[in-house]
Amino acid sequence: MSDHDRDNEKTSRVLFDGDCPMCRSFVAAVDKDKTGAVDFQSTQSEEIQLPGAVTKESVERSIHHIDSVGTVRTGAAAIFLTLQENNKLPLLAMIGRLPVVAQISEVFYWLIALNRHFIFGPFKTIYWVKVALALGFIIPLPITKNLWLGETSRFYATTPILSALPPIGFPFDHCIYYMMLVLLWAILLLPNPRSSIIAFLFLVIGYSLWDQTRWMPYNYQFVWMFIALLGFDWKRENGEKHALAQQRTVLLTLAVVLIGIWFWSGSHKINYRYVFVGFPWMMHPFAEKLAEPLSSLLLSFGFFSFLLESGGAFSLLFRRTRKIGMIVIVSMHFFILLTFGPLGLSFNHSVWSWNVVMIAFCIMIFSYLSEASFSDFIPGKGTLHRTILLLFCFLPGLNFFGVYDDFLSHALYSWTTIEAEIELHSDTVEEELPAEILPSIERLENRSFVHVLRWSYSVFESPPYHAHRVFVSVFDKLCHSIKSKEDISLYVYGKPNWRTGKSLVDVYRCGAAGAPVRHSQTRMTVEQLIGTPERDKKL
Repeated sequence: MSDHDRDNEKTSRVLFDGDCPMCRSFVAAVDKDKTGAVDFQSTQSEEIQLPGAVTKESVERSIHHIDSVGTVRTGAAAIFLTLQENNKLPLLAMIGRLPVVAQISEVFYWLIALNRHFIFGPFKTIYWVKVALALGFIIPLPITKNLWLGETSRFYATTPILSALPPIGFPFDHCIYYMMLVLLWAILLLPNPRSSIIAFLFLVIGYSLWDQTRWMPYNYQFVWMFIALLGFDWKRENGEKHALAQQRTVLLTLAVVLIGIWFWSGSHKINYRYVFVGFPWMMHPFAEKLAEPLSSLLLSFGFFSFLLESGGAFSLLFRRTRKIGMIVIVSMHFFILLTFGPLGLSFNHSVWSWNVVMIAFCIMIFSYLSEASFSDFIPGKGTLHRTILLLFCFLPGLNFFGVYDDFLSHALYSWTTIEAEIELHSDTVEEELPAEILPSIERLENRSFVHVLRWSYSVFESPPYHAHRVFVSVFDKLCHSIKSKEDISLYVYGKPNWRTGKSLVDVYRCGAAGAPVRHSQTRMTVEQLIGTPERDKKL
């Protein structure tokens, strides 16, 4: 049978946007052998036949199915009918036309149609990076909800960047929180998220000035990645070639963010406490199930884990080693998920999604940049690229000298962060403490104390912001809220020496007016510090 004869036998027509990569992929899959009952016509074809009620603009917005009697169906209904007539995925076609399912399918079709030029095609990488970034911020928000609320919803003190800033409480803090969620969903779903990104950045950066505890490492990272996405013209008004160049520039900038995080995160693990305290604690759910010498062999990996992380990051800079670096980094994040997930410690749920999106970022961004050279990552790509290079690749090194914050230096889980305890000198003072603190009281070796790390996790499902000034601010509020001011002290443990584990400890007492006053300073060994294996198992 000739092609002309087969065309005459086709009972239906499907009109689609030929400029849409996703539409072309659908047609190619459904009409692969050209023997179906449907005649596919692109809006770019001169032979397209448009019924009177159908315009080219409407076809570009939604696929159209026209049967032999001229009945027009659009959207998901057109998709399912086309599948049925071409005998492709018949079960899906039948389910998709059921009541309720059909209505839900139309909503999903509308969302997909909005982004049809990005889901497939030359701009799919930056689109899916945007999706992963939005989801990476959305998923932890309900888990860490109290982090974004004011002191009317918690006792744990906020630490504004300026003490003169007025407090933000109910209902304004709740309004801001839900506005953030709405804007993130808009970024996720809209094909041109630029306005939503700008509004979200204005909101989250401004609101974070009211509490430095919100400067979590993943929040800090994601904010700068959103800023980088503003460098892409989502409308592609200057043509595809210009948009492709923008996409590459943006992805190179995002790659610098990731390389800096992985390099410094590994570098901070070159220390005594990580090798002999932190890594054994992370491994104890697995090590205690293994017999010797496998248990000791597992724990010995603490000596080399920093080489894998920093080395993997460094490998991403060069074409010849990029695939190896990707394998190392992806494997590391799977290992972290195993360690902190339900099969391991089942701890810090807010970072589970962060590890998943970091795997996605690594695969998508560095696969796209497979041919990039070392020179593509160095300065010369614009002011934003240089700024991110400074913030993520150079300034974190100052943390080794104690002049740059731990979380801004990607030192989480390096066991070199500043920590704090609140010592309780009498049993009676516990009666004056807020109910929020009571579950975090620990008793060990005739001592009663509140480990601020544990208190933070109980309130926020995330760690505290590890900075001297934040811990003093938290203690200051506690001093002003109780009468027995002489019965509590704050111990702030400075960064431990990387070779010995010894740390300088500042001791604060409540002053007569309530404000914390530094009482003394001492140096402790790793055995006296918070975070020994025995203590950590209790946490």
